[in-house]
Amino acid sequence: MQELDRPSNLLVEGSSPSIGKIDQFLSQLLGYKSRVGIHPGVQNYKDAFEKMKASSAPFNNESEKLEHLKVTYNHLCVALATDVRVYVR
Repeated sequence: MQELDRPSNLLVEGSSPSIGKIDQFLSQLLGYKSRVGIHPGVQNYKDAFEKMKASSAPFNNESEKLEHLKVTYNHLCVALATDVRVYVR
């Protein structure tokens, strides 16, 4: 999260994760790639991330903006790793 222009995390990709990055993260989490394109629910997680990212009041400075982005990524990671629907689909 310290270098948003050059992220090394599998999910972090600038200010928004792509569908491909979320799918890659799920593939690593589950231990296999989807046989039908992307894993079910990936678009829903992408949409939820974008909605949460946009749901903040205007930021007073760049530091607040980066902190909000970090929290948004953390929530996405927790959702992907703990959502029972990920494991039963």
